[in-house]
Amino acid sequence: MILSKPAAVHVTLRVTSHVWSLRGLRCFRVIEGSFAEARGRFGLRIIEFSVMDKHLHLFVEADDDLALSRGIQGLRLRITRELNRVMGRRGAVFADRHHARVLGSPNEYVTAMADLLGSAAQQYGAEGAEAFSSAAYDNQKRERVLSSARTWLLIAGWRRRMPVELQAISGFAPGSPTATSPPPSPSTLTTTSRITSTIPSGPAPRSRAA
Repeated sequence: MILSKPAAVHVTLRVTSHVWSLRGLRCFRVIEGSFAEARGRFGLRIIEFSVMDKHLHLFVEADDDLALSRGIQGLRLRITRELNRVMGRRGAVFADRHHARVLGSPNEYVTAMADLLGSAAQQYGAEGAEAFSSAAYDNQKRERVLSSARTWLLIAGWRRRMPVELQAISGFAPGSPTATSPPPSPSTLTTTSRITSTIPSGPAPRSRAA
């Protein structure tokens, strides 16, 4: 993957089996704090995120390849240091190097978001699917922890491909920290996986294990 200009990227970080559940309150606070510390550093901007038991999904903007590499490396070091402190352990926290996929179109972004929301709903149920994601943030918290988008795709372009139903379900509003979506209801959240299948497929995504 070669980024020569700011781009939207879906980053996945996986932790080792000995690490406590990232959705536990203590671990989740570590992750939030690390996001806030890393806010806007090295040309990397965390726009949205979702935390699973053993991995993190980040929707970020990176100014270029170097910004992506340095930004994620710095974030991994912060999270590793703080999780080890909380767990009273030493050593590796992440299972492998991060996986990064460039989101080159509104369709790719919406498909990635729909897949993520559907997976969370299946694993944790309607009530818990989004409690550990940026969808649960109010405006003030978004401004403290996350960054504002600068690319057209994450400011406005994604809305052209996301069905209205999914916008309401997700609560995500990338690039618009002052805008909020209606809170998801259990009845609409369970439709996420069905909505995913209605989104037309786009070009094959570009990915790498960095």
